[in-house]
Amino acid sequence: MQADDFCLESFTFLNSAKDFMIKFCSTYNGNFLGYIHCRNVSHFLYQNNFLEDDDAFGCYVCDLQLRRAVKEDPPGWLTSENDSLINNSDYFLTLESGDILMQIRFSQIEQNFFKSLDL
Repeated sequence: MQADDFCLESFTFLNSAKDFMIKFCSTYNGNFLGYIHCRNVSHFLYQNNFLEDDDAFGCYVCDLQLRRAVKEDPPGWLTSENDSLINNSDYFLTLESGDILMQIRFSQIEQNFFKSLDL
């Protein structure tokens, strides 16, 4: 599934950093649009190119992709010692903006951002 034209409202780790919650808002009026709760996070990558005093909140998101993970992605995350942690039911989420990049691999999802989830 793919979505675009919205803003990052907030994100936080939960459950002793085993889960990750992302909330989104409208680019037009700032209203809350929904959330994606990633449960049992196995891999997390976050790059922030904002200045030191800036954060990513309210940041325009140009691309969000959510799909079933495959062993081939993202390159470099999987090695022989952690292949056993990855299974065919994992999800892979990529969130991109001009200033931030987030990639998350996790095993369970709770969300109300996408109207239907056919993964």
